[in-house]
Amino acid sequence: MKPRFEIQGRLIERRDGVRIRDEVRRASAQSHEEAVRLAIALRADGFTVWIYRVEAGSGSEPVYRSVGMFEPQAGASGPSSTPGSGRETP
Repeated sequence: MKPRFEIQGRLIERRDGVRIRDEVRRASAQSHEEAVRLAIALRADGFTVWIYRVEAGSGSEPVYRSVGMFEPQAGASGPSSTPGSGRETP
């Protein structure tokens, strides 16, 4: 199995302590560079984003390895966004 990348973004919006929006977006990419581009776009929309490298496992199930995480971009369009470093974590 050739490695691929899965991108998962989540945005939770609260008002007065009550969750009013819980949105998840997923995408896939063939390269790490493409995955990072997709993650940056989601981050700009206020999502927290995780990138996983998907590889063949020892059986029929693939193995997901976390290779990056982006916090929401400061000033993003999502009202629940919080300032983040914007740096990818190894």
